[in-house]
Amino acid sequence: MESNIVGFPNYSVTQEGKVFSRYAIKSSKVTDTWREVKPILCTATGYWLVTLCHEGVRKNKRIHRLMMEAFVPNPLGKKHVNHIDGNKQNNSLSNLEWATPQENSQHAVITGLTEKAFEATRKAIQQCDP
Repeated sequence: MESNIVGFPNYSVTQEGKVFSRYAIKSSKVTDTWREVKPILCTATGYWLVTLCHEGVRKNKRIHRLMMEAFVPNPLGKKHVNHIDGNKQNNSLSNLEWATPQENSQHAVITGLTEKAFEATRKAIQQCDP
């Protein structure tokens, strides 16, 4: 199943996390043919991203968020998307859920993700100490 991306009428996303565009490669010309957009793994955050364009504006969008906005209702208006297994690269819809900032933080503590991030930061700081 595919769904158009809100605010970007020439793009769509699938339930598997594939993003498609009607723009010709390296062009602002809209075609009748859909092509897959190659995602980028952001090394700073660990999330898969795509760059979308509309009316001269380019935006980097996280694929997991596009999927949730397209396929999973959010009646409580929760602002975060949580990866249930803690793996930011696992964008399976069954691995994603809407969460409040507090729920997302609690999940990170429960799964040990916060501790891992703290340890990585601590090690990096220790390496910089003279």
